[in-house]
Amino acid sequence: MANPRKRIYSSYEKKLTPFSTSLGAEFRRAADEIGDLMSDDELRDWAEQGLDLARQSWRSWEAAAEYYRVTPQVLPLLGSVGFKRWAKHGLDLAELSSALAASFYRASPATLPAITPARIGD
Repeated sequence: MANPRKRIYSSYEKKLTPFSTSLGAEFRRAADEIGDLMSDDELRDWAEQGLDLARQSWRSWEAAAEYYRVTPQVLPLLGSVGFKRWAKHGLDLAELSSALAASFYRASPATLPAITPARIGD
């Protein structure tokens, strides 16, 4: 891993761990799996999206943990454009309910192969 990647990983682990120690660990595990699939900018955007999720409400860190946990399975299914759309739908759900967003992310690896990317919001 290049030095800039280590800084990105370290920076976001420090930002995420105060929400939950498992959130920082989930981020790191997923980042190690997908790091080669993303540019540094894409990796920062992905990490920031999870941080935004964690900041939504008191328990929204659980949705962020699910987001990170399933990313290595979902990203290859959707590609970068579809992945961004999927992530945004989950963030929108988190505004209504962090538990609903966590469920959306948790169910995604099993449900996405059965639907078209255009139907993700449905």
